[in-house]
Amino acid sequence: MFENLTYTRKTFVCISFCLLMFPSFVLFSFHIFTTIEGPNPFLIVTIIFGGILSIFLGLVIYLFADNKFERKLIIISLSIFYQFLILPVIWGIEQFKFNTFMSNHQIKLDFIATNILSKKWTLEEGQNYTKEQIQVIKLYQYIEEDKIVLFLIHGMIDNCYGIGFSETGNPPLTNRCGKLISWKKISKNWYIWKTT
Repeated sequence: MFENLTYTRKTFVCISFCLLMFPSFVLFSFHIFTTIEGPNPFLIVTIIFGGILSIFLGLVIYLFADNKFERKLIIISLSIFYQFLILPVIWGIEQFKFNTFMSNHQIKLDFIATNILSKKWTLEEGQNYTKEQIQVIKLYQYIEEDKIVLFLIHGMIDNCYGIGFSETGNPPLTNRCGKLISWKKISKNWYIWKTT
């Protein structure tokens, strides 16, 4: 495909392809090799900003390295398409990890939530059990007036998400993590929640 390019130009084309593919490869790898909580949000932000710079640099190098306009148009279009294509793949991976987590741990989660709601356990006892038995999530809050037990998957300051057990199905009126923006049913009595 690049036969008409000199060795030096081919080298620059290879470098540009590496720069174009590197950010999405890193994101993909982090999502594959992390547990349900996913990669650290600060790390993701760093990868995104570094990735934008890497993609921009890769495009600039490629534009100067290749001397055929039609090929430039095709390669640039394909690289942009690839960047957008990786997003649904990452979302699919996250959904798969979440479904696997719920199928593996729902019995323990039900046990924790019902013991908290029936007041057999204090919140601290539930937190200790969760830490010992499940580890990747944290028993976050018991909201007595709403009959809701919240588990935190991941969060920072006022941007959190997790799963919640609710006897009524109603979202919590208040929580310690910020304004509730999403309360979506995932199975009987279980909801995924997000705050901002």
